[in-house]
Amino acid sequence: MLLADLFGLTQVDHLVRGPDCILVIETKRYGGHITGSLRGDVWVQHLAGGEVRYSFRNPIRQNHRHCRAVEAVLAGLDVPVGGYVVSAGSATFCAELAAVVVPLGRLAAMFDAAPPRAYTPAHLEIAWDRLATAAAAAQHRREEHGEAMCRRRDEVDRIEW
Repeated sequence: MLLADLFGLTQVDHLVRGPDCILVIETKRYGGHITGSLRGDVWVQHLAGGEVRYSFRNPIRQNHRHCRAVEAVLAGLDVPVGGYVVSAGSATFCAELAAVVVPLGRLAAMFDAAPPRAYTPAHLEIAWDRLATAAAAAQHRREEHGEAMCRRRDEVDRIEW
């Protein structure tokens, strides 16, 4: 789903309408070992023997942007927005990242363990409708988003390790 924000368009992997919030989920499906830092711009995928296979933008930062875009759409509504980065692949993560990346198999437990959030029930329905409308409005700009993603990938690829 594409949403417009102050920087252009951002692609949200998954939105979940929870019982008391909207959850924004960034999903990554990698193998190997992933290194990086919580605040760094880039994470790196290492294969067996330490070979660098791929560098990619920090998904925590990506999801932060996605959450801010969702919050902008929901401005004025009493609906909490939360976010998770989920690993749907076989990757292992360095200690700093392992503490915040949720393995797909643990995602349901994360929902169950979340404390109840304060919200206005009528606003949750309005929020979901607003998000659907915003996503439909951004859909015609999909080609623009694809071009921007190619430029960003090129920037990451130029980083020397």
